[in-house]
Amino acid sequence: MQIKAAIIDFDGTIVNNDILDLLCDLAGKKHESEKLNKLFHKGKVNGLTGLTQRINFLSGLSISQIHRTLEENTYLKPGAKELFTYLKEHNIVTIIASGNIVTVLNFYQNLL
Repeated sequence: MQIKAAIIDFDGTIVNNDILDLLCDLAGKKHESEKLNKLFHKGKVNGLTGLTQRINFLSGLSISQIHRTLEENTYLKPGAKELFTYLKEHNIVTIIASGNIVTVLNFYQNLL
């Protein structure tokens, strides 16, 4: 049996921080973002509602601000680059499962 595709979670799996919390910090909303995230994990906030609110905190941030932040520290877990290199070398389609914003996912797609 040959593996043809891999679905990989984003936050907490290939990166070691919650990237939305980091970006919300740029917008001065880190504490609000962390609070919503904790409420979600406790089952007190619907996932989509909390995610939408957290993404709305990013209003006003530019793509270049986001890229600069991620370029300063990619927050990749050890072995993430090697994993994606292996998957690519073996023609395994990779799918990153995430509720993150497209700008962030594009950054990591280009990086990996």
